[in-house]
Parts: sequence; structure tokens; C-alpha cells
Amino acid sequence: MKNLSRCITIMVVFLCLGGCASKAIPQWQTASFNHMETFKQYYLAGDEKNAERYFSKAIAEIKTSGRMDILAKGYLTKYAVQAATLDVISGTEFLEINNVCPDRINMNFYTFLTGNFDTVDNEILPPRYKHFILTFQDGTLDDLNHDITQIKDPLSRLVTVGLTIKHRRYNEATLKIALNTASVEGWKRALVAYLKQIQSLYENTGHTEKAERIKKQLNILINKEK
Repeated sequence: MKNLSRCITIMVVFLCLGGCASKAIPQWQTASFNHMETFKQYYLAGDEKNAERYFSKAIAEIKTSGRMDILAKGYLTKYAVQAATLDVISGTEFLEINNVCPDRINMNFYTFLTGNFDTVDNEILPPRYKHFILTFQDGTLDDLNHDITQIKDPLSRLVTVGLTIKHRRYNEATLKIALNTASVEGWKRALVAYLKQIQSLYENTGHTEKAERIKKQLNILINKEK
């Protein structure tokens, strides 16, 4: 990558660490990235208190740079994690920043995360989501499930499943992709969210025995340690 600013921007938007140049990285970039990664792990595991603490640290580090575009991306990262765990996205912080410093790419990704696909510009989406949204618009549910499984990044995979649920374009196979992903990664918050979703699916489709098994599994998983 040509410069460190582009490197940190890509790191936050795509939720992964891309190769940076050999120059020393400014402390705020390293600290904000590390805090953001810790935030994601705590949030996905279900530790909301520590998740919020590290997210606040990440935001504080970004603010030292005065980079409003990266600050906006920090909040988009939070919204992506919320979308992946079926939580509600408020959007207040991002919209406030974008109102002061409009950014077409950031706004497009926010539109994507909130499920407003009709107004999403696929050309400026992060690459890992481009095929998904095309298949969502024109493909079958089997095609969509296949595309979701092809997304290598587990968090991005859960983001797409969360969006299929938002649009009610999912089935048992879709939810099992999410459950397997959350299980492999040890993301309890995500696991519980999708277990509840599949329990509801079984109940609504008359699979009472399957629903009861999921209910018992949830009772074990969320039971407080004594």
C-alpha cells in the first residue's frame, strides 16, 4: 500500500489487517486497531462491558488524529459486529460524522449494513460483499447460501447471514452456516443469537422436537455459573 493512512483505512473497513508499508506505524494507528480487534472479540463473545471499554479506547485513539473518515469507519466496524450478531444498529454516531464530513464510500457501506440494498452501489462495496449482493438480488436461496460459505472472513460471513435474516431470505441451511461459524470461533453472543433464530424457525415450521432441543441447549449455554 502506498501510505499508512490508506493502510489503516482498509484495516478498519475490511475488519482485517492488510500488509502495511515498512515505515514505523504511528502509535494511534496501532493502538486503535488493537483496541478495535479486542472490542470485536469481547462483543462477539458476549462481554458487553469490556467490549464497550475497548471500543471507547479505539475511538479515543482515532480522535487524536482528527481523521473524521477513519472515525466514521470505526463506528461502521461496530455496526458490522452488531449486524453479525442480529443486534439493532442505531447509526446515530456515524450519521453525525458523515453529516459534517460526507464520504460516499462510508455512506454506501452504512446503507449496506442497514439492509437498504436498493440504494447500494455495488461497485464501491468492500470486495468480499460484492458477489453476495448480486446473488441476493438475482440468485436462488441455494445460490445465496453457497456464496455466504465462500466468504473467508468469519465475521463478514455472519454479517451477510444477519442481512439475509433482516430481509427474510434465509432457511435452515443459512442459519446452520452462522451457527457453525460462531461455534468454530467461540463467539457465544453470536451463537446464542442464531440458536434463538433457528429455534424460532423450527417453531414456526412445526418442528417442535427440534425446537425443544434447541431450547434445552440454550438453557444450558446461558445458565449462569454457580
